[in-house]
Parts: sequence; C-alpha cells; structure tokens
Amino acid sequence: MICVIAGGGEARFPDTKDAFVIAADSGYNRCVENNIAPDLLVGDMDSIKGSVPDASDIPIVRAPCEKDDTDTMLAIKIGFERGYRDFVLTGVTGGKRLDHTLAAISSLEYIADHGGEGCIIDSSCKMFVQTEGTRRYEGRGAGYISVFSLTDSSRLAMRGLKYGGEDMTVTRDFPLGVSNNFREEYGEIQVYEGKILVIIEY
Repeated sequence: MICVIAGGGEARFPDTKDAFVIAADSGYNRCVENNIAPDLLVGDMDSIKGSVPDASDIPIVRAPCEKDDTDTMLAIKIGFERGYRDFVLTGVTGGKRLDHTLAAISSLEYIADHGGEGCIIDSSCKMFVQTEGTRRYEGRGAGYISVFSLTDSSRLAMRGLKYGGEDMTVTRDFPLGVSNNFREEYGEIQVYEGKILVIIEY
C-alpha cells in the first residue's frame, strides 16, 4: 500500500483506490478538484483556499507556521510513523517557486535515506532518488530520461538507454547525464556508489 501526498501545486494523481492519501495544506484543494477524499489533512493551513474542513469530516494534524518541517515533510514523517514505505508526491513542484521544487527533491532524498521508496509526479515528469542497487524504469511513452548525481560523484551502469555503459561516473558539478533516451521498453540503472536523481519526462 502506498502513501500519496498531495501538495498545492499542479497535481497528477496516481490510482488512489488502495492508497492512504495525505493532503498537505492546500493539497486539500487539489484533492477536492480531483474528486479524491484525503484520509488526513496536515499543515499550518496558511495556503488552503476556502475554509479549513471540519475535524469531524477529516482528521487534521495542525502545525505552527514557524516550524522546521515543510508541510510536505511533515506529511512524509507521519506516513513513516504509520508504517508506510512507498510514497508518491504530487502537486509539490512547478510554478514560480523553484525553492519548493528543490525542497521536494530534498524530501525524496529523505525518503530514500530512511529506507523508503518515493517518486514525484507532476504534469510533465516523474522524479526518483536512487541509492546503491539496481532499478528498472519504464520507457513506454516516455521522453527524455536524465540522471544527476546527488553526491559529489556517483558510479553506475546504465542499460537499455541510448547513452549507457557498465562503469560510468557522473558528478554533481557536470550534467553528463542530461537528456538521454530509452532504446528499449525499460531502462535499467545500477548504482555502485553514490546517490542519483532520475527524471523521466512524459
């Protein structure tokens, strides 16, 4: 079972039939727009549009405006506390707030560093953080796939992609892995050392 976390940006929801859905602040509005009833509402409620729903209709975890956690991070921590390890974040990127997008990527790192699996889904792409190990990525209907190192350098293998190899090094300060293409139905990335961000465009 996955935990879907909705932020207030442009959202593209996965199938939520069997998911636990957390609305982070104005993510509640995105849920309502998509006819999704969230299981929990969290945040400082500083950006939700309209009145805050009644606690008798949906459980609410309120947070102060001045806090260390973003509303998205608060939702992730609650998801972990409730036993979830697979997360989908949507509505957490885009718009004029580049800082929010970077914060969302940091949140993906947090999920990976704490033993979870996570991805960001927005209107144009999916993002994943991969640590050491092998992972397959679906190429059907995909555009570019780009790989960036989140550590100073990452050593990896890339298979099923136009540009690949069995022992490659990507570094944080040089975007070698940008704008690759799938050659097969699936691409496979094996990380020997380091941590990477994978972005797949639709």
